[in-house]
Amino acid sequence: MNVLHSTLVIATMGACLSPAATSPGKYSLSGTAGGGMAPGYDACVFGASVPITGPLIRPWEGRVTIGFSRVLVRNRIGVKRDTNLVAHSIRLTPRAPDSIIVSLIGPITVDLVAVRDSDPSAFSGVWVCDNRFPFADDSSRPNPGGWGILTY
Repeated sequence: MNVLHSTLVIATMGACLSPAATSPGKYSLSGTAGGGMAPGYDACVFGASVPITGPLIRPWEGRVTIGFSRVLVRNRIGVKRDTNLVAHSIRLTPRAPDSIIVSLIGPITVDLVAVRDSDPSAFSGVWVCDNRFPFADDSSRPNPGGWGILTY
């Protein structure tokens, strides 16, 4: 598996996990941590649609389906594993006018912090795909990536 192939795998993972066509008033949550050929640096992708109507002006809590996928490269062979976490608890908490905290509570438990992009309907931040996320093994190393939430 070369670097180009790894990139194509990640793009395919993202397309498979992207929320389906949604109606207005939903938020799209997604994150990617690119892997490579270095052993243990797994490629990870997650995605969800959050059914919020209108602007997020106060905390919102509910349940969503989160798609998650990880490609583990061991002995130069890529193995893709993925799952849908149904009815996963999520909390969105606005902080000031330009940042947000997304808390996942359940099989994946993590707080993700993002700041508003130049696009007023989007927030982005960094995350680390580590052993808090599914399919990590003893060889998995923390791998940084980007994540965002987009309103539409």
